[in-house]
Formats: sequence, C-alpha cells, structure tokens
Amino acid sequence: MGTDIINLPAVIRAEPADFADIAERIRGREWAIKDGFVAYIHNGRDLLAVKAKLHHGQFEAWCEAEFGLSLGWSKRAIERSMSAAVHFGDKIEALTAHRVPKTVVYAVSARTVPEPVRESLIAKIVAGESVTLTDIKSVTDSAKRESALTPEVQAAEEKKRKAREAREAKRKQDYAAEDAARKAEWEQAEGIVVRMIVARLGDDAERFCEAMGKVYSYSDVAEKVRAALAPPPPPAPPELERSQTVPEDVSSVVMDDRAMRKAEFFAMKQNKNRRHAAR
Repeated sequence: MGTDIINLPAVIRAEPADFADIAERIRGREWAIKDGFVAYIHNGRDLLAVKAKLHHGQFEAWCEAEFGLSLGWSKRAIERSMSAAVHFGDKIEALTAHRVPKTVVYAVSARTVPEPVRESLIAKIVAGESVTLTDIKSVTDSAKRESALTPEVQAAEEKKRKAREAREAKRKQDYAAEDAARKAEWEQAEGIVVRMIVARLGDDAERFCEAMGKVYSYSDVAEKVRAALAPPPPPAPPELERSQTVPEDVSSVVMDDRAMRKAEFFAMKQNKNRRHAAR
C-alpha cells in the first residue's frame, strides 16, 4: 500500500516517484527475505539511498509510514539491514554461494564488533570458511578484553599465552615420545611371540594362529595358560578331631579353676568353725 504524500516531508514530496518506487521494491522483496536469500541487503541499499536524501528525523518518519504497518519493521530491523548493506553490499555473490545465514551477516555487521575483527570475519566468510554466532561472540569479546588492557597487562597476558603454548607443545612432545616408546615395546613383544610360536609349534603354528583368531580376548587366553602352567597348591592339613581341638575360650577355663579353689577355701573355713563350736 502506498504512502499519503501529504503527510511526508517536503523533500520526499518533491520526488514522489523515486521514493514510491523504492518503497514498492522493498515490499516486493519481503518474501525473498523470509526465504533466507540476500534480498535484505538489497533492501538495505535502497534504504541507505533514501536516507542520504533526507534530513535528520525524516527517514524514520518515511519508514514508519511505508513499512511500520504493512511489514511490521522495527527501527532495529531497518538499521541492521542498512548495516549489512554497508559491509556486505559488494559481497552478495559470496553470501549466496556459501549460503551464509542472515543472522551471521547481522552479527558481523553489528556496531559492537571492532573493525579489525569484522574485517577478519568478512575475509573468512568470503573465503567460504565456516563462521558461527559463537565464533563471532568469542573473537569479539576477546578483542574487547585486549583493548581494555594496559600495555603492561597486555605484555603479561602475552607472556602467559606463550607459556601456555610452550606447555602445550611440551605435552604433545612428551605424548609423542611415550607413544613411540609404547609402539617400540609392542613391536618387540610381538617379535618375541612370533619367534616363540614358530620355534615351539613348528607345523602347528598355522593351526595355532587360526585358533587365536577366533578367541574373544588374547589376555584371557594368556591368563588361562598361566593358570595351567602354575604348580598345584599344597594339600590342606587334615582337620583335628573334636577331642584334640584347643578350647576356643581359654579365659573361661581359667575362671572355672579360680571358682573351684575359692569354693574349697570356704568349705575348709566352715569345717574349722564347726570344730571350734564343738569344743
């Protein structure tokens, strides 16, 4: 739906055909925007062309009149489209060829992204490298942190970074050396096994290899071989007869002996008292 020319600024009324054509062109591309193509960049170009001809405040009034109701555009959506056109207006072919999402283009074009970071991200996108929203946030936050640091702190952070890289390189080197040592040990063990099999089994070595190829685990076979080669355990001693067993509680025997002597003492004392009483 067109715009009421009477309610627009005088500069727009002076060129109604140009502005009306631009508005109609933008509305016609709306379906392409929803389908995920780069029409939003073409719309951003047209919006920039209109804005360049208007004074401060007039552009917002024109956008509201043309698209506020029909498309439901917000001020932020219009600004993002124009920003995308500024930074990617000459890179539409690359965006189309690599199917770059609109959200990624908007994120790279945002004003919060430092210019060096934006240039690096745009170069990656044009080259066909994968750039995600997480990547954009990560490099942007890192660049902001670095820009906020003093030269002394930056030097300290750089020193820490180099130290981390050196430790990582040392760790990889140590792992490679350990891996090489393990590989050499395995190869040596394999050589020993092969020589023993050939020397001990002779013609039966082929049958042995076929059988070993069907077992579930070599380590299980090795454990069973060791068990078969181990000497039998010594026989258990014969169990003692109950009469020969040692009392389980020796303290109970000692207590019984003490009680018996005490009873004998009291009996002797009672007999002595009776004799005195008889006299």
